[in-house]
Order: sequence, then structure tokens, then C-alpha cells
Amino acid sequence: MQSSDRRKFLNNIGKAIILISLLPLQGLCTTHGLNQEKGLKLEFIKNIRFFYESFVGISISNNFYSKWSEENIIYVYLYASLPNKIKPIEGFTKYMYFGNSINAGNNKKQELEKLGYHTFLYKTAGNSLTQLNNKLLSYSLEEISFIAFHELTHKYFLNCKISYEIKEAACDIIGNYLSLEFSKKDNELKGCKVKKQIRRIEKINHTINLYSRSIENNQKIDHNQIYEKCEKDIFKTIGRKDQFLIDRYVHCVNNAFLLRYKSYSKNYFLLKELYFKLGTAKKFLIFISNLPIDVEKSKLAIYREIK
Repeated sequence: MQSSDRRKFLNNIGKAIILISLLPLQGLCTTHGLNQEKGLKLEFIKNIRFFYESFVGISISNNFYSKWSEENIIYVYLYASLPNKIKPIEGFTKYMYFGNSINAGNNKKQELEKLGYHTFLYKTAGNSLTQLNNKLLSYSLEEISFIAFHELTHKYFLNCKISYEIKEAACDIIGNYLSLEFSKKDNELKGCKVKKQIRRIEKINHTINLYSRSIENNQKIDHNQIYEKCEKDIFKTIGRKDQFLIDRYVHCVNNAFLLRYKSYSKNYFLLKELYFKLGTAKKFLIFISNLPIDVEKSKLAIYREIK
């Protein structure tokens, strides 16, 4: 596919994703449209919090996914990278947060693109503020479980000074494998569906790691073919009904996209090995929370523990 055709194709994908992501927000009424299914999902989320508290041994605020966000807010994050390598631009942290202002995010995105930088504007219904919205409750139980355990773990790490990359990978580990543990206790959450979701997330992590290395090892060549291959591999991994994975991963791949998802994927498999070596989520979280903020020193400590 020629680069101009690919840009048009990816632009159309981007527009379609925005439209799809807004669909579950339609038809909101004053009672939040709570039907029986949503009521069951609210109870499901509450049970996840109770399970997490007992399994990990901490207390979580009762506000965890208990209050409705005004107008079903979508949260907006902007990532920006150098065009020739996967690296944040000077003066830019891992991301810029715009709250619920999509327009402000788009304006900054366009400003940076005019300067030649790669950008990725990420919109999500679930973050550490943990407010309910129709979009979140439109997801399947296994998807909600992953999100809830991931965000609960962010609350666990709230006062811990650990690296962003280690923290995000650890939250995904807990999102995956505590969901699997919870499926053994909860009659509604099917273990086979959780396992399928884990396989897909981990395959995507392998894909992102593979193509990130390819970009980093070939900085002088045209990267468009690498981006296109990465997109196709991600598309092939995700099922048509995996709405959360579609929302999370089906985007135009560039260095800013890879910058975001490397934070989740690069150390994921090292932390997975640590999780199973330690044997319990509680031991895993205690170990991670005591790591230094320097990511390389953290990895060295993990290697030592695994051996």
C-alpha cells in the first residue's frame, strides 16, 4: 500500500474508532439507563473490589466505580514522540492529560504534528478516577474485570515511587491474572473467556515489542512498512467482539503509539515471570511497591529475585 493510500486508510479507521467509541454513550437518560444487565455489572464491580481487598490485604475506598461521571466523560491523553525514534519530545513527559477536553487535545496534537512530531491521542472510559459511565458498562465481564483490577492496582501503587513502565506492566499483570483467579470464585465470569483475553493481550504485547525493536534497530529507514505490519498483526489478533481491545489497540501505529504501549509491554513478560515465581498477587505487589524509581535498577532487582 502506498504511503498516501495508507494515510487515507488509517484516517478512516481513526474516524470509525471515534464513532464506535461514542455509540455506547447514546441514549443516556436521567436514571443513567440502568437496566438489569447494568445492575448486574455494577454488582460485579463491587464484588471485584471486595475480592481484591481480601486477596491483596488492603482496603479500597468505597468510591471505586460507584459514582457516575457527568455526561459520561471520556478521558483524553496525548502522547508525542520524535519521528525517527521512539522517544518523548523534549520537555514532554510520558503524556499530556486533557481531562475530558477532546478539542484541547486535538489542538495540541495538530500543533505538534506541524512541527514534525508523531502524536497519539488516546481516549478512554476507564482511568484511575474510577467513575462509572455507559461506555465502561458496555464492555463484557472479562473486559470490565481486567479494567477494574488494573485500576485497583493503580490505587494500591498511589503513594509508591516506582517507574511508570514497571507500574503499568504490573497493573496489566494483575488485570490479567487476578481476573483469572476471580473467575474461579465468580459464577458469571467465565475462565475460558478470561484466558482467551489474556492470550490476545499477551500476543499484542509480543507484537508491540517486536516492532518497537525493529524501529529502534532501523532508525535510518522508512518506518511506514513497519507501522503497517504492526497494525495488521494487531488487527488479526483482536476478535470482532473484543470492544475493549479494539478501543485500546486499534489505532494508527506510529512512534507515539509505540511509546505509549511499550510502557505496558516491554517489561510485561519479565514481571509475569516474577508473578509466578512469587506465587501470590500480594507478594508480587509488595515486591513491586518496594522497587526503586529507576527502571533499570528495578529490572536488576527483579532478575535477582527470579534467579
